Amino acid sequence: MTDQSTPIFILADDLTGAADAANYFRTPERRVRIGFDSAMPWDFRLTHETVQVFDVETRHLSLEDSFGKVLRACAHITQASPEALVYKKVDSTLRGNIGAEIEAAVRGLNRNIAVLAPAFPAGGRTVVGGVLYVHGVPVNETAFANDPHHPILSANVAEHVRTKAAWPTVQLGLSLIRQGADVVEHFLADQGDGPVLIVADAEVDEDLAVLAEVFSRNTTYLPCGSAGLARQLAKVWTQSVGACDAVVSRTPRAQRQLYVIGSANQLAREQVQELQKQRVVRTLELSATKVVDDVTAADEIAAAIARIEADDADITVLTLSPERVSTVDRTRLVDALAQVAKAWVHRSSADFGRSEQPHLAVFATGGDTALACCKAVGHTEIWTEGELLPGIPWSFVGGHDGQLTLVSKAGGFGDAQTLCSVVNRLCHEA
Repeated sequence: MTDQSTPIFILADDLTGAADAANYFRTPERRVRIGFDSAMPWDFRLTHETVQVFDVETRHLSLEDSFGKVLRACAHITQASPEALVYKKVDSTLRGNIGAEIEAAVRGLNRNIAVLAPAFPAGGRTVVGGVLYVHGVPVNETAFANDPHHPILSANVAEHVRTKAAWPTVQLGLSLIRQGADVVEHFLADQGDGPVLIVADAEVDEDLAVLAEVFSRNTTYLPCGSAGLARQLAKVWTQSVGACDAVVSRTPRAQRQLYVIGSANQLAREQVQELQKQRVVRTLELSATKVVDDVTAADEIAAAIARIEADDADITVLTLSPERVSTVDRTRLVDALAQVAKAWVHRSSADFGRSEQPHLAVFATGGDTALACCKAVGHTEIWTEGELLPGIPWSFVGGHDGQLTLVSKAGGFGDAQTLCSVVNRLCHEA
């Protein structure tokens, strides 16, 4: 069984996912730090009172590079804190190098059995019969099948994972899970010494709660899943009644807000369009084709920065033109957005007198976009504070009570009104 003095470590493959999972572990007794410095993934000087989350940032890396980064991060834990509780956060729609990263984590932690439960019922993601559904539709029949970076071609979780790892997989179905933790525990014990990957069904939160109870009893298994399983694990691992409920809380009122839309998801673009209808916003659109062209990139970025420096809008939207570019150019697109965001932070800070202590908010869609913005302003950690809206976490950048708030979400999360709701909350109008 676990106790409150056991340290907790979480690995996620992008910053949005890290923040999604992290908020559930924040309790009156524990703060949550998200780090993204590969040279120092964990700060072992911190006590168990800080839950540590490492954004491995492997969503867009090769299988080999993803495997190596996760393996090294987990080996550090094994060496410094072998008794620690570890959770491998994965995307609820199976994007990323999930199979390779789970295999690396198991090896680095000297475990034999991993249990993958990607379901997130609160977000409409369920797994039944080993098939992942998004609001009742197989994930490979939704917009995620057309993801420009990680198209999901199969809704069968085991089949999808096997394309990126050679492990044997075993299905853990709802019929067993709904018989309770004792039955599931016996089922896992019968799998022998492994290595084996168990793919678990889950249709409602109560299914995930059963799995979490098993992981609280036996810490030799490696739990892997989305924010759905993280929510249930937080309750049993921290033994705090309120841990499983990320707190919807107010940020400091933001005098200025920047919306950096780095996601290629169509919903993200629809959200911007709805915001433009309802609010007076300054919109800057970088040409994606110019940003990835060596001849035109510098001028395109410089022109956007010049517009930022000449503007004093309260709400600014920074986005990319809709034309498709090669996925290998993704880093250049994100870096360009981050350079402009950095200029916005510097300009907005300078506009206020030192005595005013301005508070600024950067909203980013896409984990790599959020990460690039943080690094651009010189920070390699954020401290999560709660949710601005359900499923949309917010954090202080660089410290417990910084003057810069980061709000982030996946591009495909929410509905057309989501950005409008975010603005209302940041302005303290809702």
